[in-house]
Amino acid sequence: ADFALARVANLWEYNALGECDLAVTSSLWQRAQYPDFLASRLHVVHSGINTRFFSPSENQEERSGELVSFFGPPHESARGFQQFNACLPRLLEQRPNCLVLLSWLENSQVGARPECADDKTARKSEEEAARSVDSLNLPEDQRVRVHVLGPRPLKEYRELLRASTVHVYLAAPHALTTGLLEGMACGALIVGSDTPPVREIIRDGVNGYLCDFWDAEAMADNIADVLEKSPSLDQVRSNAQQTILREFDGEVQTRRLMSLSLHSMDQEKTDRRPDPDEKGGSDF
Repeated sequence: ADFALARVANLWEYNALGECDLAVTSSLWQRAQYPDFLASRLHVVHSGINTRFFSPSENQEERSGELVSFFGPPHESARGFQQFNACLPRLLEQRPNCLVLLSWLENSQVGARPECADDKTARKSEEEAARSVDSLNLPEDQRVRVHVLGPRPLKEYRELLRASTVHVYLAAPHALTTGLLEGMACGALIVGSDTPPVREIIRDGVNGYLCDFWDAEAMADNIADVLEKSPSLDQVRSNAQQTILREFDGEVQTRRLMSLSLHSMDQEKTDRRPDPDEKGGSDF
């Protein structure tokens, strides 16, 4: 019965893929979720981000202290809020001078999905609960170093990314949000979950670092290690930014999508062009 429901739920997408001239998805992992006969029709082009907006600060000063940021609403289990929360006691014990900020973008930001009244009520209660550091069940002496900011506007979100010594991005496995790309573009050191969507972008030790999504202690150890080495990791920050400029800049991706669209249109014209060798009449 569960299988039948899933098939029915997918019918609209099967129908759309059967009728479209060009099918695009944003990651190899997403394409791999389709049956082979459909995946072969899908092109992978991420929408990209605005790298003029998401960029390192022009007046970047040497970071003082250690700031770890995590952006993900507590109500989305695939975004790792609970996993990050579980790693905090060990992380804060190992790094007694680090501060932790937990936040997420306001619903009013571009790309937010519309919500019904029940969704909004549930989300509001969860956000209010999450804003209380007491809800994180941390030891008393550690709570003063953890700040749950709740939803923040876009410009403030960018400034927090720029100020972060380490930005933690988790997805288990789930379609990538732009948060990973934005953090890399702003020059933050990324510790991301070692899951297929994230591995498409993060090369461990080259443009970021990977951690086990399901192992809170190992996650804490990885973050602590990156914090310890952070003064000597400017090349990793630079590699991260270059990865985004090269592969995920919004203007670059728009040109790639335009090229695909034009090629698809040309192919359609070719397919519809009559064969000059065909006979013009019928034998009957």
